[in-house]
Amino acid sequence: MRKKQKKEFRAKLILILILFIGGVYVQNYHIVPLTVMVSPVAVGNVAAREPEPTFTPTPTTQQEEIEKEIREVFGEHSEKAFLLLKGKEHGTCRENYGLNPKAINRNWVKGKPGVYSSSDYGIFQINDKWQGVTNTKFLFDYKINIRMAWRIYEDSNYSFNLWSCGKYYKI
Repeated sequence: MRKKQKKEFRAKLILILILFIGGVYVQNYHIVPLTVMVSPVAVGNVAAREPEPTFTPTPTTQQEEIEKEIREVFGEHSEKAFLLLKGKEHGTCRENYGLNPKAINRNWVKGKPGVYSSSDYGIFQINDKWQGVTNTKFLFDYKINIRMAWRIYEDSNYSFNLWSCGKYYKI
């Protein structure tokens, strides 16, 4: 009995879809012609109006936004900044290859397991001890982190010598 009911339901559904697509509306199993009311005023306005150009922004990833910010802040020095962060190739010195704004790296004390002397935060791995940072939460904001790195770089006579990879690359 159930199979027969399912077949009838499917047949009615298919019939309704065919009629609807063909311009007929089915209401309580009564066929009603599908009509569309169009106002002549509205049609006149639509025909007279030129289509307006629309701007569709290209979606960007956070990494693309971070790269753009680095280029804007570091300007002509941005290639050195990217070398510091991403290195030359796999296996070379790089501070934050993935440009992870939430990156934290601990500087462990040698010979004392589980004890670290300081931590590096964010895109440019800003060190809390050497920079005197007591509230590290703002270092996870990539825009603040990048601007802080620029200030350190600028104050170091346009050198990344305070970063390990900066020393490695002599930049």
